[in-house]
Amino acid sequence: MRPAGVFFAPFAIPLLLRLTRLERHPRLMLLGLGLGAYVVGFLTLLIGFPPLSGLAFGFAYAVVGPTAITWASAPYTDAAARARPVALVTLAFNLGTIVTAQLVGTVVPFAGWSGILLLLAAIAAAAGLVIVIGPAGRRAEQIS
Repeated sequence: MRPAGVFFAPFAIPLLLRLTRLERHPRLMLLGLGLGAYVVGFLTLLIGFPPLSGLAFGFAYAVVGPTAITWASAPYTDAAARARPVALVTLAFNLGTIVTAQLVGTVVPFAGWSGILLLLAAIAAAAGLVIVIGPAGRRAEQIS
């Protein structure tokens, strides 16, 4: 199997599985698990274990996006009003992709791939802590 296949085959597993049992858990916990899976993905990529990285990234991708959209739109009952937070969360994910590409292109020449993977793991961990511990987490528990 080619190196890309070693990563993307496990990546697809969580995406193809029905994650309906996870949806029963509090959104805050799911976001924390998803961001934690991103950290695991970056760190296992750093140590050179792409199958586990692919599995972790696939799990994170399958959990964080839908959970964030559900969480953001939960306070709104009107379908038209719910469309705005859905669009904003989707936009934020796309902007994050663009910013990450720019960040990687800027940091890799100075810190190398190890440095960028550690930086991205730290950013995901910090975001997870802010969401779980910070004011957003307290608000989320009131909404859930």
